[in-house]
Amino acid sequence: MCPATREATAPPEPRLFVGLWPREHVRRALTSYQGAWTWPSGARLMEPESLHVTLHFIGAYPSHRIPRLREAIAEACVPRFNLEFGACEVWPGGIAIVHVRPNSALSALHRRVGAQLQGLGIALDSRPFSPHVTLARRAAGASMPNTALDVTEEVTAMVLAESVRAPTPHYEHLQIYRFMQ
Repeated sequence: MCPATREATAPPEPRLFVGLWPREHVRRALTSYQGAWTWPSGARLMEPESLHVTLHFIGAYPSHRIPRLREAIAEACVPRFNLEFGACEVWPGGIAIVHVRPNSALSALHRRVGAQLQGLGIALDSRPFSPHVTLARRAAGASMPNTALDVTEEVTAMVLAESVRAPTPHYEHLQIYRFMQ
């Protein structure tokens, strides 16, 4: 009888995205705003260190290609610019968000990063870009504050991040790209 063989399984490919992480004072404002909501039982609030604006979701990506991805994203860097946070809502599916007011600098960065990703053969999301920060998931029925979050931030960097699921879900920063002054 032949001994049983176990087929080697490759580790899963990392799930990647490019995003903007608010600095500490904005994270505090977002967390305070999050605390002003009335959340339904079972809502899953995002941790302060997880609050971000996604520019492009890449998805599963081969580890051996990440060095080239890092270089390509670096080509998309722009001068610093301001983001304004504003109105909030709960999207279908129970995702509670704070909108980021669109501006030309943010749109240009989104396009530049998208072009670099497409140059590597990465398919972009076909939905229109809707910049936002997710405050909570499973939040259908949440009651939001009567006022919008009125906060402005100077964006000084973008991040190539990995969405890690185990043992504890979190985002790991693989590369931080500092913007020019």
